[in-house]
Amino acid sequence: MLKKHLTVSEGIEQSLDQGLAARNRLIHRVLIDNVAQFARAETRAALVKEIRALRRKVNKGDKLLGPFILVFNEVLDGVTTQSVE
Repeated sequence: MLKKHLTVSEGIEQSLDQGLAARNRLIHRVLIDNVAQFARAETRAALVKEIRALRRKVNKGDKLLGPFILVFNEVLDGVTTQSVE
């Protein structure tokens, strides 16, 4: 959807794709499919490690999107960062 409205570098596009894929995996696969593994100490550590790695990817994509969201807010809604602070 972002590409419909503006051109982004391949690096940003790739990071956003990875962030979205990580978010979807985290929500739709890891948490739902492995909820029982949290109860067992021997499987919990590996699951926590996977969740932390996925969170890093999601956070990276979120940080890259931040400036775009601020511009969209201003252009589409007239809301500036200064008016919110």
